[in-house]
Amino acid sequence: EMLGYALDELAPSIHTWRGLIHKEDTAKALGEMQAHLDGVKPCFEAEYRMKTRSNEWKWVLGRGRVVERDAADKPIRVTGTHLDITERKEAEGELRKAKETAEEASRLKSQFVANVSHEIRTPLNCIMGFAEVILASDSLRAIHQQAQTIIQESETLMTLINDLLDEGKIASGKLALERKPFDLHN
Repeated sequence: EMLGYALDELAPSIHTWRGLIHKEDTAKALGEMQAHLDGVKPCFEAEYRMKTRSNEWKWVLGRGRVVERDAADKPIRVTGTHLDITERKEAEGELRKAKETAEEASRLKSQFVANVSHEIRTPLNCIMGFAEVILASDSLRAIHQQAQTIIQESETLMTLINDLLDEGKIASGKLALERKPFDLHN
């Protein structure tokens, strides 16, 4: 019923079971079954997809065990159950995708922070360097030019910091647009 078949539509055999398993899952399911039949495992348990009557795939948790063997200890009868785990598998897939998305976002954030750190360090190093030059300088003209460079680099640094703050506001949905006149040509 779980696969959409009536009881009399499917022969109760391992061949029927095998024929309904998705080809990508067949080797694993048969391997688990064989391990049980050979006595390596006390019971059979595997997750695999099975084809429904409407040609869709359902994830199934199959469990079974040998209930009868012949005189040579060869299995002749196996019973088992199938549990529909399709919803669980879909949820696992969604969680896996969400995890991958979060990991990618974290990687991009780290890359962004590394790039921004470099961009902030460049004008900051310039500001610090020129401040040291000013302290060591005797020429008033040189001091004026170096102070001008400090102001330009400080403005560059301020622009970077403001851009970062704007990024944070955009991410949190708190960015407010401001209206002010500007020179279109510039």
